[in-house]
Order: sequence, then C-alpha cells, then structure tokens
Amino acid sequence: MVPEFYRTELSTIYQIYKLPTETLAILRGFAIGAGNGVAMACKYRVSTETTRFSMPENSIGLVPDVGASYFLTHLPNKALGLYLMLTGKVLSGNDLYWGGITTHYVPEASIPNMLNDIKSSSNLLEVLNKYHQLPTREDSNLIKNLHEIEQVFGDVNTLEEVLMKLSSNPTPFKEQTFAAICKLCPLSVKVAFKSFKLGLNKNFKEALEHDYNIEVQLCYRRSYNYTTAITKKFVEKVKEEIKWYPEHINQVTDEMVDIIIRNPEGPFL
Repeated sequence: MVPEFYRTELSTIYQIYKLPTETLAILRGFAIGAGNGVAMACKYRVSTETTRFSMPENSIGLVPDVGASYFLTHLPNKALGLYLMLTGKVLSGNDLYWGGITTHYVPEASIPNMLNDIKSSSNLLEVLNKYHQLPTREDSNLIKNLHEIEQVFGDVNTLEEVLMKLSSNPTPFKEQTFAAICKLCPLSVKVAFKSFKLGLNKNFKEALEHDYNIEVQLCYRRSYNYTTAITKKFVEKVKEEIKWYPEHINQVTDEMVDIIIRNPEGPFL
C-alpha cells in the first residue's frame, strides 16, 4: 500500500510537470511537504504574506522528497537549497520570492480579484504580473541570513563540513541552525545531504525516481524512525525527544545511506 501511494503521488506530480499548458500554484497559509511538490511542478508559483513554506521531513524520519532532490538542487542559490534540504526551515512568502522559489508575490487581499481575472483572460502571465507586488527585501529573514547560509552551506562535500562550519566562530544563526539539525533524525539528515548532491545532476523524472526509492526505504522497508516519530508526535503527542536509530550522526555509516538511496529490494517507480 505504501509504495502504491507514493507511486500515485509522484506520478501525479510528474503529469503536472509535463502539462503543455501553463500551470499555476498559489501557496497560501501552511505549504508543507507533498503540497510543495505539486506547487514546484507548476510553471508559476505565487506566495502571499500568509505563506509558510517548509520541507520538514527530516524531523519525522523521512527526507524531503516529492521532487525536492530536483527543485531544491536547481534553485539559483545552491547553498540555500542545501540549507532547506537539511533544516526544513520555515520560509515566509517574502522569503520564497527572494529565494527564487515562487515567481510572484501577491497580497492575500488581491487573490480573489486575481483569480477572477485569470478566469476571463487568455494570458496568465499578464494577469500575474498585474497583481504582483515586490515584497520588501529588508523584511526577509532569509535575506538577513543569506550571507551566513552561503558561508556554511556553499561549497561543501560532506555533512561533517557543514556541522564543522556551524560550530566554528559561533553566531546566533549558526548556533540555532546547529541545534536544529542535531534534533533531526540523523539517518534522514545524512541521506538528505547525499540526495541533494546526487540531485544536482538529475532531471525532474530522474529525481522523482530517486525520491521514490528513498520513500520506499524510509517509510516502508526501514521505517523505524518514521513510525516512531509519527507515534510520538501525532498519536501520543508527547514532548520528549525522539530516540532515533542510529542515535547520532557519527553513527550513520555510508553503507546505511547507500542502501536507502539504492532501494535494493524495490519496488521502483
């Protein structure tokens, strides 16, 4: 059942990506996980002041998927993509625009009128440009931290390099980011890093196939971390820290990561 669910999900995303017509996603309120995979498959993407975007899968024993190994690796700023792949940091609509994740920024109050105009227009881009309002760059927390994001997450070959940069010459951003990563599932974070590096050289279809392999492994074949996290966070609703396996990042071996990515038992997309 789990493999078939993911097959349907990723196949749907691919069909959206391949559509010959122009496609639009409007990200309003919380945009989390799979919904972002649908949005990022669209040609145009709109964020508003209510948008809260995140790919938090590393916090539940999974890895950012649904095409994240493509859309995060193909952002104009690769350091930003890796930062989001590892941390699952929540971004505002303003952040999304300046990070190159959305193509337009439209105030929430203008969305109903914009949708009405889209229905009566044959030129989608013209309508989007009409309602687009450039958000204030100085109000973006992402922009405020971008220099440090590039310093830490740019030009690195291992996760250990990232952690070393975060722990040296500490700043509030580095300390908060280091602490956030250390709370996440160690196996997920290691797989996410490798997934990002591999995704740099994949096309969209290949990235979806790659993400499917990881999903099958972490949610079905080797699902201890996922089932434990879901049980603790959403069923029992306890505040205690999750006991991950392996418990620490330095206990995650290359062989463990390789098995998750290869998905030797299948099935395949």
